Amino acid sequence: MSDLIVPPYLTPVYQALESVRVRAVPDDPEERDGMPKTSLSFPGCRAWKVQVTLVMSETEGADGAVEREVRRQPITIWTPERPNISVGDQVRVTGLMAGAVEGSLFLQATGIERVEETNYEVL
Repeated sequence: MSDLIVPPYLTPVYQALESVRVRAVPDDPEERDGMPKTSLSFPGCRAWKVQVTLVMSETEGADGAVEREVRRQPITIWTPERPNISVGDQVRVTGLMAGAVEGSLFLQATGIERVEETNYEVL
């Protein structure tokens, strides 16, 4: 296995297209002025802010132990209903879009789906 090190000023968004672990799922959509947040860009959808874990570095020691540094990343999922995912699920984000405001990255997507786990590691 090769070592992975992502510089702190970059975000490995490609991981969300492959497989990331869910850390938080809201019970209700985001709100604006007391109402569910909507957007003309995503008709009929509401904003669900999900948190996932991105791996920022991964190294394997001489003894074979793998060390990881991770970061939580919120992703707003635009769907009509609450995404059918739970904390701890491995998921892939679909329709991923990235933007930035005053140097702060934000991610939005049009879908999220569970993927089959390929190992038994816990992040």
